[in-house]
Amino acid sequence: MMASSSALVAGEIQSKEIPEWWISMTIHTEEQGTSDSSIYKLQRVPTTLREIEKNKGCYDPIVVSIGPFHHRLPKLQPVEKLKTTIAQKFISGRDTRKFYYNFTEVCLNARGCYAESSTEALEDKEFVRMMFLDGCFLLHFIDCTVKGRLQDMKMKDDQIAFVLRDLFLLENQLPFLVLQELMKFRFTEGKQLILKFIGRLAGTNSSSQEYHQPPHLLHLLWYEYVGAIPPPRMWTFKQKDEHFFHPFRSIQDLRAAGIMCKKSTTSCLRSISFVSHCIHGELLLPAILVDQSTKTMFLNLVAYEASPDASSDFAITSYICLLESLIAKPDDVKELRSRNIIFNFLGNDQEVADVFHDLATNLVPNPSQYREAKLLIEKHCRRKMNCVPVMFYKLYKSFRGQWTLFVYITTLLVIVIFIIQTYFVIFPIKS
Repeated sequence: MMASSSALVAGEIQSKEIPEWWISMTIHTEEQGTSDSSIYKLQRVPTTLREIEKNKGCYDPIVVSIGPFHHRLPKLQPVEKLKTTIAQKFISGRDTRKFYYNFTEVCLNARGCYAESSTEALEDKEFVRMMFLDGCFLLHFIDCTVKGRLQDMKMKDDQIAFVLRDLFLLENQLPFLVLQELMKFRFTEGKQLILKFIGRLAGTNSSSQEYHQPPHLLHLLWYEYVGAIPPPRMWTFKQKDEHFFHPFRSIQDLRAAGIMCKKSTTSCLRSISFVSHCIHGELLLPAILVDQSTKTMFLNLVAYEASPDASSDFAITSYICLLESLIAKPDDVKELRSRNIIFNFLGNDQEVADVFHDLATNLVPNPSQYREAKLLIEKHCRRKMNCVPVMFYKLYKSFRGQWTLFVYITTLLVIVIFIIQTYFVIFPIKS
């Protein structure tokens, strides 16, 4: 009976036409299968980040628009006139006819680097013009910055600072292939100029790193901070590793466990390591400069990592969450400053703590980042045999600036004699 009923239902389904919703889903699936999912597309900042009240304004340009997202904003129009002047100087004295055709072809390809909704209001001619003016302005600014000729920008100092800020907003990026075409036309040393520019901004002063067709400048800055994505490492979760998902302890908590922070020899933000010694431990951290631009820059790097098409392991996001865990109060910032790990250009230490607390809002780190350091720290803190050495080490650290070497040695001898005396009281020598 059931078999005949099933056959009847199947017959009815086959006799009917396939509904439109099913056909549309099939077509959409086929289109996804034939599209190149490896192509990165520039998109707006994710809503989950943009809606955070205390971070509003950190994703929008103040002085200059680059690309289509903020192209027609009235408040940014004054710099548009300057772009035209710079572009005229860029092509002066050169044969531009052949370049125009090549550049137009590159720009039409670059259109595919943006989400469709961001460029649909621009005709091809207007899009090419925008790419040309924005690209010339960007390269001219980089050239003037690296060569120390910022007076050639014909801008005030505060405007120049805002331009530097605006160039590294996620919604203010130019496809790198456009910059490459412009560099071939005018700047033979363009690649090195860009690398020096990025290195100075990141505080690494790098001028020799190689890049492999980055999508835009913001990606180059991201790469300068964290380097290439390491290959994934296979690991299995064990009950003893459950603390692996917990945040780092604060600086003061680490000090109480005999762990001191030390500046690492590398500037890579992935390079967080821990070294356990007999008496104490050392957490090695890269140095970082914190100023007025830090919050905006890192928020946009985080937004880039959160982009749907970005190839990222959330290294910047994880680093921010790490520092937010380490910095519970201003005293933690003070300790990191004293170790030359944080260079504070904001003013007081509370402002630095606030920056990292704001940055970490709604962020979830990659749990595999810094896993080894976490495991070693927890192992160090749980070693019962470390308790006595840590006590003496903390005593030494507290008084080494006040005690003379003689007093310290004398005190140590008294402690040793006391231990020996106690031993013989408990275990007397048999006559």
